Parts: sequence; C-alpha cells; structure tokens
Amino acid sequence: MPDDPCTTRTVTVGGEAAWPIAGEPAAGAERYEALGLLGRGGMGEVHRVRDRLLDCVVARKSLALDRSSDPAARARFVAEATVTARLRHPGIVAVHDRGESPDGVLWYTMTEVRGDTLAAKIRAERGTPDGLRRLVAVLVRVCEALAYAHQQGVVHRDLKPDNLMVGPFGEVLVMDWGIAAPVDHGPDEGAGTPGWVAPEQAAGCIPAPTADVYALGGILHALLTGGPPRTGPSAKLWFDVITDPPRVAPPGPEPLVALCVAAMEPDPTRRPPDAGAFGGVLTRWLLDAERTAEATALLTLAMQEVPAIAALRAEARDATGRARTLLAGLTAYAGAEAKAPAWAWEDRAGVAEREATVRETRWLQAVGAALERDPTLQAAHEALADHYAAELERAEADHRAQDALRAEEFLAHHDRGRHAALLLGDGAVELATEPPGATVQAFRFVERGRRLVPEPYGVLGTTPLREVRLPRGSWLLVLSAEGFAPARYPVAIDRGAHWDGGTVTLLRPDALGPDDCYVPAGWFWCGGGEPDAIEPLPRQRVWVDGLVMRRFPVTNAEFRAFVEASGGPGALDVGPLPNLDPARDRFPATDLTATAAEAFAAWEAARTGLPWRLPDEVEWEKAARGVDGRTWVTGNHFEPTWFNVLGGAATPRVLELVGQHPLDESVYGVRDLTGNAVDRCANGWRDGAAAPASGRFERVPVPGPLRTSRGGAFDGRLNATRTTSRMADPDHQRFTSLGFRLARSLVSSGPTSGRSDS
Repeated sequence: MPDDPCTTRTVTVGGEAAWPIAGEPAAGAERYEALGLLGRGGMGEVHRVRDRLLDCVVARKSLALDRSSDPAARARFVAEATVTARLRHPGIVAVHDRGESPDGVLWYTMTEVRGDTLAAKIRAERGTPDGLRRLVAVLVRVCEALAYAHQQGVVHRDLKPDNLMVGPFGEVLVMDWGIAAPVDHGPDEGAGTPGWVAPEQAAGCIPAPTADVYALGGILHALLTGGPPRTGPSAKLWFDVITDPPRVAPPGPEPLVALCVAAMEPDPTRRPPDAGAFGGVLTRWLLDAERTAEATALLTLAMQEVPAIAALRAEARDATGRARTLLAGLTAYAGAEAKAPAWAWEDRAGVAEREATVRETRWLQAVGAALERDPTLQAAHEALADHYAAELERAEADHRAQDALRAEEFLAHHDRGRHAALLLGDGAVELATEPPGATVQAFRFVERGRRLVPEPYGVLGTTPLREVRLPRGSWLLVLSAEGFAPARYPVAIDRGAHWDGGTVTLLRPDALGPDDCYVPAGWFWCGGGEPDAIEPLPRQRVWVDGLVMRRFPVTNAEFRAFVEASGGPGALDVGPLPNLDPARDRFPATDLTATAAEAFAAWEAARTGLPWRLPDEVEWEKAARGVDGRTWVTGNHFEPTWFNVLGGAATPRVLELVGQHPLDESVYGVRDLTGNAVDRCANGWRDGAAAPASGRFERVPVPGPLRTSRGGAFDGRLNATRTTSRMADPDHQRFTSLGFRLARSLVSSGPTSGRSDS
C-alpha cells in the first residue's frame, strides 16, 4: 500500500481512546476530531467527527475492521463512496472525502444527517389529519432524488422507509447506496431487503430503474397501510417474491392505490419506467390534495354560518307568527296605535329575514369559492345540492314554477347521487281499501287552458296496491267495487316520494245522498305562505279523517223547511232571519248568525239520523283543495269568469243560485267554493298550525270571539278566493254573502306511519 500522505495518531475524546484519524499533511495536525458514535451496522460504523480543515462537523463511515481484509467488502465500500460522491443532489447525502487508515480500515466522510427515518414518520403521521399528504410530500422528494440518480444511470436497489431520512427542516435524503449499481452492471447475486425488493432484482437480473420503482410502490403501500405488502421470515420473503409476487390493492385514494398497483406489477415492463414518472403521479395527486385541503378549509368556514342562517329564519317565522296573532285579534279599523305592537314584530321579522338573506348569499359565495379552488370537492357539492333540493321543494310547494326550474338546474349540477330520486321525480303509491279488491282507475291532472284537468292514464290494478310506480304529479284515483259507490281519491306524488294512503273505506250507495260528496281519509297539504293569501295557516302536511260534505251550501229552501218544522220564526232563538221568499229557494241561505247555522245543522242531524254539522276550516280546505296544494279549486291559475266573483262579468256581481258555475268544483265534486257565498265554519279563529307535530287533525273548537269563514264571495276581495285564505267575524255578524254548508264525520283507519315523503 502506498504511504498515506496524512499522518495518523490516536485522539482521546473524553478520556477514552478514539480511532486513528488523518491529520493535515502540511501541518501534521490531526484533521478529524472524534465526537462520538452515531451508529453501528454489519458493514461498519458511523461516527460524528469535526473536520478541522473545513471547521465543520461531518459523519465518518468506516468499514468494519473484521471486513477490511475482504476484497469484496472493500470493493463494495469503495463503490458506495464513489457512487454517492458522484451523485450531487440535495436529496442525496454529499461525500466530502475518503481514505484508508494505517491499519487498513477504509473510510469516507459525508454530511451528517439528523432527523427521523421515514419509517418513524409513518408511525407518527398515519391516522393524523393531513398525515397522508405530508408523507406523500416526503415521497415526492425521494422520487426527485432517485429520478436524478436514474438519469445518471444509477439504481439504488435498497429502497425502504428505514433508508430514507427526514431532517428537522424538512430536508429529505436517500441514504445507504451500498448496493447501488449502474444500469449497465451485469447480472449478480440477488441483493436488497426482503419485503421491499423487486422480483427480478431478487432473481439477480441486470439492474434497472424499474426495480427502484417497485420498491417505491412498496413504500407507498406502507404510507397507505403502515407496512410492506408482505411480511414474514426473510428467507421465505425472498423466495416468495420470485415465485409468488404480492398482488397489492391497499385502501386509500384511488390515484395512489392505482399507482401502487402499477408500480408493484411483477412484470417490470408494466410499471412506470422510472422514479420521475412515479413521482409525477404523486405530484399531481399532491397538488390536488393541497387544493382540496384549501377548499375544505374554505368550506368549513362557510358551513359555520349555516346554524346562524337557520336561527335567523326561525326568528323571522316566530316574529311573523306573533304579528299575525296580534293582528288577528284586531279589526281592520282598530287604528295605528293598536296595530303598532304587531307592526314591531313584522319589522323584527323583516330585519331577521334580510340578515338571513345576506348571510345566505355570502354562504353561497363562500361555498362557490371552495369549488373554484377544488371543483371536485364532494362536500361542497353536497352542501349546495342540499340547499337547492330544499329550494326546489319549497318552490314547487308554493307553485313558483320559475324558481323551481332554477333550483332544479342547480341541483342537477351539484348532486352526486344523494338527491337522484328527487331529480328523477317518479314515486310510488300504496293503497288499500275496505273491502279489498277495488279496481283503481288512474287519471293524471294535466294543465289544459290554465285548468288542471284529469286525463285517463290507465288501470293500476286492484287493491291492495303495493309500491305501484307513478310519475310525479297530481293524480285522481277512482276506486270502484261492486255494491259500493265509486270513491274519488286524489294523490300527489312528490319527487321521489312514496304515497301511503292507508286504508280507504268504500261506502254503500245508500250511505250517500244525491248531493253528498265523499272526502276519503288521508294526507293533504294544508296552509302555506302563498302570495296575497289572507292569513293562511302554516304550511303543514295534515291527516284528516274521512268525511262527507254537501255538494252545495245550504239553500233558502232547506233553511225555510227547518224554520217551518221548528214552529216558525217566532219559535226560534237564532237571531234575525232573512227574507225566506220561496222565489229565492235555490239561493244559498245567507245573512244568518252562526247560532242559526248551527241550529239548522242540529235539526238536520236529528231529522236524518246522521251527524251533520258545520265543517272545521281544515276539513273545508281539504274538500276544496284536494291533496296537491293547489291554489284554487281549478288549479294554480285564476280566471274570474269561471266563478261568481268580482271581475267575472262586465256588470257588478250579485248573489246567484247555487251551482251556476260548473268549473267551481273541487276534485271531490264539492261546488261553489270559490265564489258566490262564503262558508261559515265550526271553529273559532285558529293561530298556529292546523295539527300537532304528528299531523293528525282533530276537531277541537277554538274558543274566542271570532268565527272562521272560508271561500270567496260575489262581492269580496279576490285574494279571498284562494283555498288557503281565511277570514273571521263575530258569531252574531250577518252578511248577504256569508252562508254555510254541512259536513259529517266517518270512522277512519287513521294515519299510517308511511307518509308521502321524499
């Protein structure tokens, strides 16, 4: 061996003898000062030393003394030093010097690396928020270093999480190039670490970058699962990777899983060609993940506004309800001072509603900003889909066609499947009858000439019906069975809804008089904030038990018969009676007090043996409106010439005979609900919902000085013609346009648990 130009001596550190180190030849001083052991392995040791010449701390790796006489070990050590020194990249540790001590120990110095191995990082980061993204960012840096090595024609061949270091300042270094080889290196014995090595490398094939790609796939597998694709005894792993390479499909984001599967293909030609290609896929996923993280942060901030918006909407509804309650107890001429408290609540409702609108607009903008950052953000699309689904349902319930169309378009754009049934629109009907076996003929309500007209659709079968599919919309089912009167049963199929009608009782023909209209038990949409409606009840789906309602209001002829049967006007204590001239027999009986109307109902009940009475306003609304929430008996458009109302003729309207306007007829056949005379109802003025939360309506008289009335009149306000409009007068009040009609209850099966819900 030629003489070492450096002098050599033993340096004592902390009172203990250290290894021989080289000094500077010119001055004869020791170049490296020993600072302590960093690590020891099968091939040698690594110490921390101070380079006195450069005045810096470096790491010195030495071949183990017992291997210093092994030519193969010496050649491998020198190759590691020279290959590493040739690779000048920030992700590969820099080699500064190499040499041999007088006792034949080979050494080289390199930059000291501090930090944790990737294996330690995986254990610490997996399962933490954003942990996978941080780990993938490390692997991207590893790929950058390897891509450089591959470009230089060098294959690492021993990639694993323990050979990758992450420094305290984010630096990432690929370590241990001890078995690295050039791509033109001939076949050799299998080298590498069992569990991470590629099949062809284990078999001793010519080194290629695709072998490193296989190991990168294994490392990615560890990022996703915490460990290598296969574990077990080293000898078995070595044999298995050649004869039965693992087929991987770890859980995780689809792009990363696909990359892992491709990288660990047993056939090297089917893998990404090198570390650069592998890292490119990771980089694209990482950029997407970073955009997703930023978008998620924006969405999280936006969603914090949702409870505040909901609270403001609730405050507006509460304030509006309080205002209505106060105004309901006042007459129109009560004066500004009396109405001021109600106005204050209306103002408060307006402030809350405006603030909610502003916040909701900002919320929409914020969610939109999140989608601009990441157009694929599922949570943002779901939030907007939920918002527009609710908008669509409200708009359709209120018959706002343009708003519904707009909401449907937005919903279709943002929905990712959650509201598929709502968008599809089809629903199903389930219905039973007592007795069973009734034929069900379906008619679909279609708008013709601004009216909803039932057009034949077909026979749905015989009862009981089970999940019979129907397109969304309004329907009339006619139930027919031998020995029973046909029953008209309307159905409203909302978007994706299931209509469960329970059991409809069929009536014998003799159970109905010639002008009796059967209103079967079931759900219907009651109330709602329609524009221009007068004091409507809150929108609610309500179950009303079966009832029979007279087709026409009580006529003068019927009321005159009651008076005569009761002993004449003088025998009745019902207040003043109107002119009961027989010439006006077919006119509705009007200009009567509530006491007179109820006395007639009691007399009719006693005369017929049937429980006739005045209808509750909720029963009246169902009999007029059907179940689909229509605004008028004819549909959702108003044409005054169809009814006896103001504006229906060139001359002023007057009270007419009953039944003069055949289009003024509900789906159940009840007539004269929109014009001519208003119907006085049994209940007093009702504030709040029509029924409790269960939706089951029960007739409970509401005490108070005012009696509710429903329907339009020949001389009344046009907005009173809406099926949801409500008016009230004292019991003793009498008007030429205020009449009444009769209803009676039937025994019902009661509501089922299967409401018509989306």
